[in-house]
Amino acid sequence: MNRRFFLKVGALTGGGLLIGIGTPVLADAGEPDETYTQLSTFLKIGRDNSIHVMLSKVEMGQGIWMTLPMLIAEELDCDLNKIKVEASPLGQAADFTGKLVYRSTGGSESTKQEFDRYRQAGAVARTMLVAAAARKMGVTPAECRTQNGWVISGTKYVRYGEVAAAAALLPVPEVTLREPKSWKYRDFSKTDGYTG
Repeated sequence: MNRRFFLKVGALTGGGLLIGIGTPVLADAGEPDETYTQLSTFLKIGRDNSIHVMLSKVEMGQGIWMTLPMLIAEELDCDLNKIKVEASPLGQAADFTGKLVYRSTGGSESTKQEFDRYRQAGAVARTMLVAAAARKMGVTPAECRTQNGWVISGTKYVRYGEVAAAAALLPVPEVTLREPKSWKYRDFSKTDGYTG
């Protein structure tokens, strides 16, 4: 993982997968500070197949409560309509010190700022879930594909929730993000002139 993406993976109490997406704080030179990263966004996959995304950004009419989970859904390969979106808890005084560029909402920057981090979280979760499901089915990850919250290999299939706890115990993998041509919800690259 490079400094642009900071993910912390853990197991949920009672079983499940929790991925924390870090928000880098900008140093005075304008580069992210590697010494401090605030975990402010979470992707949770429960044993009951529930998928929750806790957003660090506030919905102010830009549609980010749909757009940001959509970024995760594209890479995670799950049903967007089944993702439950939650707001992050109220901040403490220490959360509002220093530069607030990555910790604030404004300037129509939310999707641009979070574009790769949210996709990365979805891709990491999917890769870990596939690896855990492959073990459970007795196949290799290369023999698996995903579809709408399922890992499939031939006639065998496993729901994400069934292997979420096992996936949380695996090392965080290096991942390759999907090409825009494979996106099923929307081609973000054609919106507002943003090219990702």
